Amino acid sequence: MGGVIHHARRGPAAGTVDAPGRPPAPLLAVCAGYFMVILDVTVINVAVPVVGRDLSASLTGIQWITDGYTLVFAGLLLTGGALGGRPAQCALIATVALLTTVLNEAGRRGWADPLILTGAGLCLLSAVAFVLRERLARTPVLPLRLLCSRPMSGAAAIGLLFNFAFYGMIFTASLSFQHHRGLSALRTGLALFPAVAMTMFASVLSGRLARRTGHRPLVVTGMLLGGRRPGSGLRPASRPGCGRAWPSAPLRI
Repeated sequence: MGGVIHHARRGPAAGTVDAPGRPPAPLLAVCAGYFMVILDVTVINVAVPVVGRDLSASLTGIQWITDGYTLVFAGLLLTGGALGGRPAQCALIATVALLTTVLNEAGRRGWADPLILTGAGLCLLSAVAFVLRERLARTPVLPLRLLCSRPMSGAAAIGLLFNFAFYGMIFTASLSFQHHRGLSALRTGLALFPAVAMTMFASVLSGRLARRTGHRPLVVTGMLLGGRRPGSGLRPASRPGCGRAWPSAPLRI
């Protein structure tokens, strides 16, 4: 990959998207798969307030509805791919499941609760087991040498922060629109569509701008704008019988 990027920088065909003789089918398959992931997670986040109201679920219960669906979906995606041995896949899924349990239940039980502390310890142990398994595996699920690359590890960290903020915004905005502003699930989906559409538009535009300015200025500018005021789209709004909506609601998953 580094050789391709270096060649693209110094060669005259820096603006070319596809290398000669390289079919676009794998890239299209990855894009289509990621689009389906975004679509599924967005749909469950928009529908979860209605489901939670029908089940008389608390906020923790609503979080479990979303995360339970997402965990099963992610597990099926991981085990369905030929990315490595089954033990490593099971260790990764167990780690993510334990981390999700700790984060969800800590808001209700408190971080000092013995079950939360036990879950956090088990999460740490399973993460260590996963790293050791990956170091010894001939075909690792996540090659650890990739994380030794500063561009790769930086991109992974930024991607994690972006997805945490984006899907946290979808979750809190969906609850705010339906519980506090009285919107239906359909109108909530329409209200959230500009955010999703802007993400797709920015992805296309940033690829073109990066050829002129490089990736670092765009990434730094985007992170500064995104972190300037988290949840700024959730303005306080009054509604009879419902009080005020969350002002600059914190991101929750």
